[in-house]
Amino acid sequence: MTVFSKRLAYTAAVFLVLAIALHLFTSRYTIAIAHQECLPERVWLIDKTVKPANRGEYIAFIGRNIPRFTDATKLTKIIAGVPGDTIVVKPASGEHELTINGMKRLVKVKAEVSVVSNGSLKRFIAYETGSDGRPLPFYYQYGSYTIPKGHYFVAGKAPYSYDSRYWGVISDKNVIGKAYPIY
Repeated sequence: MTVFSKRLAYTAAVFLVLAIALHLFTSRYTIAIAHQECLPERVWLIDKTVKPANRGEYIAFIGRNIPRFTDATKLTKIIAGVPGDTIVVKPASGEHELTINGMKRLVKVKAEVSVVSNGSLKRFIAYETGSDGRPLPFYYQYGSYTIPKGHYFVAGKAPYSYDSRYWGVISDKNVIGKAYPIY
């Protein structure tokens, strides 16, 4: 065997090992880059083999049936409500001063949306317009709702996050996997 054929065989073996490793990695994981400002992290590792189900976990999902997004849009949020939790929607009014994209703005309040679980309460304010100034949809009527099995109320960390307070709970059928912030 010549030196050239040995190098060629070595290169082919290295390429094959790298191709197999890449295939195994991408069959389990995907990388996502977020363009929203609802979470401070921008780069995510998504484990497609793990479905998050606990409050506080990051979840990656498809934006299917969410106004303003296509069915191919991938989103990452925090699970704020799990099956069996209660969503309470109350009328609210007034204005809040928010810093959006570095600018202070007065934003009109549309409603207060709370998630109640085991005696704890997490409140979210729903605004009339988003960070881009466009009117936001509002999924809920005033009242109480129980999060059904296989669904999650998701939220961002920013007060103006476009999340479940505007378009309702997400189905686990749309879940891609558990998200881990990288950067």
